[in-house]
Amino acid sequence: MIGAIVGDIIGSVYEWNNVFDTDFPIPDPRGHITDDSVMTTAVASALCKSCPKDFSKKELETFQSTLIKEFRLWYQRYPDVGYGERFLSWLKGSNGYRPYGSYGNGSAMRISPVSFVCQSEREVLLLADATTRITHDHVDALLGGKALALGTFLALHGNRKEEIQKRLSLYYPELSDVDLVLEKGKGKGFDFSCRGTVPLAIASFLKGRNEEEVFRLAVSLGGDSDTIASMAGALAEAFYFPDCLSSLEKSVLISVPKVMLERILDFHLCFKTRKAEDIGLYLKRAR
Repeated sequence: MIGAIVGDIIGSVYEWNNVFDTDFPIPDPRGHITDDSVMTTAVASALCKSCPKDFSKKELETFQSTLIKEFRLWYQRYPDVGYGERFLSWLKGSNGYRPYGSYGNGSAMRISPVSFVCQSEREVLLLADATTRITHDHVDALLGGKALALGTFLALHGNRKEEIQKRLSLYYPELSDVDLVLEKGKGKGFDFSCRGTVPLAIASFLKGRNEEEVFRLAVSLGGDSDTIASMAGALAEAFYFPDCLSSLEKSVLISVPKVMLERILDFHLCFKTRKAEDIGLYLKRAR
């Protein structure tokens, strides 16, 4: 989840000013949160308040109701961070908070908190589906949300990249050749769809040899750089730094509002994650 926010901030500088190489500053003082970070925090907040226990239909529906309220609340706190036009209309209640058939990558960029609260792959897929379909009920968006959530869950639970690649290739067969995915995706232009961006994020994670390289690869593809880096960052954090904040993460988190960091800490404390203590120490020093 922190990796998703860090990737969002790193990529935010280049979303409308793409770079196509990996030589750019991290951190960059121009970096800032976007809707990716805000909605990821909203998912985390909703899980703290209404996380399913037995994943029954009733519990999932209760969680969805809570999540709608959290989306609205966090939008009201941060109304000008780059929401898509249709999602913005949904946030304002224009269609009665019904899903609107979106196939955009908003479903996958906000999904990473789900992976921290589930105990099995079945739970991950059920909760990812519930989190996604309140807005993004197109099959491509549902697929993207599940793929990112499952990949992050597998990374958190110690799976090797080869196993993660094998599993996620069932969602996106092209991931059997990561180099080709990156080659075809580089510089292809702006694409906000799940189908066009989720495989790029996963490929960046699989190809990168460390957390920083994952971010650099994701941003260097161009296009929707903040969201691609956000999705890749969720995977990278879970794989490389499940127990503590990396030095790179600490350097970028300076750009995150205090109230958002506090909610992230609340989430990690609520679910007793391995990272809670380190986040708490970071926040204490930041104050």
